[in-house]
Amino acid sequence: MTKQVLLLAGYLFTLYLFHQGTAVLAVSLDQDQTSQVPRRYALIPAAVNGTLFILCNMAHLGLMANWLIILPVLYLELRYLMHIRRWLAIGLALETVICGLSTMLFYRSLLAIVLQKPLYAFDNSIHSRDIWAPVPVLLGLLSGYFVFRRYADTRKRQSMRYLLTSGHQLRFLAACMVLALVFLAMQAYLYENSGETSNNIYTKLWSLVFCLYISLGYLFALRYAIRVSILSYMSDCNVIMQQDLDRRAREEEALLETIEVDELTGVLTRLTGQQRILEAVQAHQQLCLCMVDLDGLKYVNDNLGHKEGDRYLRTVAEILAQCCRQGRDVVCRYGGDEFLLAFVGAGLPNAQQRMQAVTDTLAKRAKEIDLPMVLSYGVSQWGPGESFETVLERADQEMYAMKSRHKAEMPDRVR
Repeated sequence: MTKQVLLLAGYLFTLYLFHQGTAVLAVSLDQDQTSQVPRRYALIPAAVNGTLFILCNMAHLGLMANWLIILPVLYLELRYLMHIRRWLAIGLALETVICGLSTMLFYRSLLAIVLQKPLYAFDNSIHSRDIWAPVPVLLGLLSGYFVFRRYADTRKRQSMRYLLTSGHQLRFLAACMVLALVFLAMQAYLYENSGETSNNIYTKLWSLVFCLYISLGYLFALRYAIRVSILSYMSDCNVIMQQDLDRRAREEEALLETIEVDELTGVLTRLTGQQRILEAVQAHQQLCLCMVDLDGLKYVNDNLGHKEGDRYLRTVAEILAQCCRQGRDVVCRYGGDEFLLAFVGAGLPNAQQRMQAVTDTLAKRAKEIDLPMVLSYGVSQWGPGESFETVLERADQEMYAMKSRHKAEMPDRVR
């Protein structure tokens, strides 16, 4: 009687440790808590499952039947006692059964080989007179406790939390759990019905290797699922970061386009200039477009420095702005070294005359500040029904024709 009481106490104590490990892992995964979990999370399941164990023992149920009865109870304890999320509670209940069943079968087979006893000598009966009979159960519960505590540490817990965010890997792991349970059920059936072969060394080795294979296979599957989940999480983070960078780039581009005045030259930006020109066209005002390109800006940047290149741009912009009538004509920076002008209410001869004046003024200023400054331009009058692109293309062609002449005259400066 004393032996049975001690045996039952040993069962309950190791069962308490086993459920404590389960509770620590469950709470740490679901709530990311690192503090000590409440004792009731281990005491109540240990009491309930210990009672079920005694009842199953009295009914002479097999090992697999014991765990299948405990499986839904484990789920209810995780779900309603510890308030764990439903799918996590299901997964942890299945994992607990796989861990407990596989380790107990493994230790039974190992002890049967070491002690040269038949497999049926190790069972759940609290009435067994063999002192070694309950050892596999105790070792299995203790092993489960240490495994669960190991996966509840900070590093492992974070890895497991990555897994919980990956639906594909959770489905993969669920399939592995089901397969592991099926194979363990087959092994438990063979174990309990081995009969005369239960003391055969090959039967014991097969049982040992089979349990080890299932346990390691599931652990490898779990490790694989965790690693793929981490890679998937990192890939998602990269996608989010790239989307954020693209969004910021678009915002910056939009912000630059909404700025009305070019910071370097002080004239209108391209978008604002185009809007002003189109407004004049919609008002049915006569106008001429002029495309201006700075000759030799790259030469100045490369040989005199970008500071002088900026000076070149500012000087041209100043002269162009002086030739435009404030509040009527439009001048904007169209590109890096290009400017676009619109002479509103002016005909082609008047626009060409004003641009010639710009050229003369620029030549005088170039001598004053000792900076080689020459520009090419093309003027085009806006005809009825023409689009902005058509008029601009005609002005572009005129400008490139002048640039070609300048290139022939100054091949070392104009590119």
